[in-house]
Amino acid sequence: MPKLLSPATATNWQNSSQSVRQFDRFSLSVVIPAYNEELLLAEAVNNIADVVQSAVADYEIVIVNDGSVDSTLKIARSLAASQPHVIVVDLPQNLGFGGAVKAGLLQAKKDVVTYFPVDYPITPMDLDIYLHLSMYYDIVIGYRRQRRLEMQWKSRMVSVMFHVILNLLFNLNFYDVNWIHAYKRKDIHDYLADSNGVFFAAETLIRATASGYRICGVDVPFVDRTKGVASGAKLSTIIRTGIDVWKFFWTFRCHDRLLRNRR
Repeated sequence: MPKLLSPATATNWQNSSQSVRQFDRFSLSVVIPAYNEELLLAEAVNNIADVVQSAVADYEIVIVNDGSVDSTLKIARSLAASQPHVIVVDLPQNLGFGGAVKAGLLQAKKDVVTYFPVDYPITPMDLDIYLHLSMYYDIVIGYRRQRRLEMQWKSRMVSVMFHVILNLLFNLNFYDVNWIHAYKRKDIHDYLADSNGVFFAAETLIRATASGYRICGVDVPFVDRTKGVASGAKLSTIIRTGIDVWKFFWTFRCHDRLLRNRR
């Protein structure tokens, strides 16, 4: 089961920090999946670069163009040309959020790897929490507890049911699986998910938990996007995610039975 820092603990931690700690022992890769994000990409990358370089000296930002049909790739290449820490991975076809994140993680070269959505204005204190906990845990996952409380009832019901089903099927205790995670690059090949969709993050955590990796959940702040449109709540996305969950459940159960029989 994951270690959980309470909301009060996380809040006190942030408020007590007078300045961002320097994590010189780490090098950091930040993956940014981008699908038709021409309105937000440049602003997001510049913000992330400012935040990251204030915390670590050795870093890279990996932009993954997920088969965009707007100017996302052009903007990404322009950012890479002007900023030496920026790398572009171009996927000719749209793979989905999980596929884009996975492509970026597999290209990452630094010690700690994480991914930030284009639409989230990451702050120094957010990054501070992930990096500090990465010194003690194999995986750090962020919980958007306040966001769920503020959702409309339909969206809240979908989110709650998704996590209830995951926790019951796979004997887990995660409050939120679909937000920012931080991994150790040396380990990700052991548990990285096969899924390319929304289920990617959950599958990765299920595999890591089954393999005995140490996971810590922590409540973090959340700010809604100001431009563009999120696609996670679309009915088609929900249906595809449900299919991915059931397919993996049967595969996971069969694998577990095989291991028991070998014992």
